[in-house]
Amino acid sequence: MLMTNYGGIYPGDIALRPVFEELDRRRAVVFFHPMAAIYANPLPHIPAPSLEFPFETTRAITSLLYGGTLARCRAARFVFAHAGGAVPFLALRIARLTARSEFAACVPEGVLAELRRLHFDTALAANEFAFGPLLRLTSASNVMFGSDFPHAGEETLAATLRGLEGLELTEIQRADIKGRNAHRLCLRRDVR
Repeated sequence: MLMTNYGGIYPGDIALRPVFEELDRRRAVVFFHPMAAIYANPLPHIPAPSLEFPFETTRAITSLLYGGTLARCRAARFVFAHAGGAVPFLALRIARLTARSEFAACVPEGVLAELRRLHFDTALAANEFAFGPLLRLTSASNVMFGSDFPHAGEETLAATLRGLEGLELTEIQRADIKGRNAHRLCLRRDVR
């Protein structure tokens, strides 16, 4: 498990390149969870997990994209909490940066192709407003159950399970999300 930033250093930073090269060499499954940014919460009366954490996840994914990490690290599998934060909603906006050559060089297969390779969990996101954009970005086979434990309690876990039941998914997709996708991801070693 990695956090979305370490003292303001995001995962695509060149300083972390050796870490990701080793994770790639090991074909690791790497789970990212958001944490507070180093800047002050711009809305201090709103708890950071409500707004800032999804944006921290978005920053981390964008950092990995435009740091070239996702293009270089094909064997590592990356899983992001909370349905990838705002990434499904902002995917095309993030992709527009490739109009500039320095950004395009970091994602030779394109931003959407890189984002579709990622995996996401359902923590605090098993609802139609989060799942609709997520399933337009990637397939249900890249989504897995997330409880957000120990950060959230039993009620959040129960709400996530109830939310999955209310989504327009096939029974096979629902069963895959609840366990089989994670199991397959951990067993898969033939990535490149």
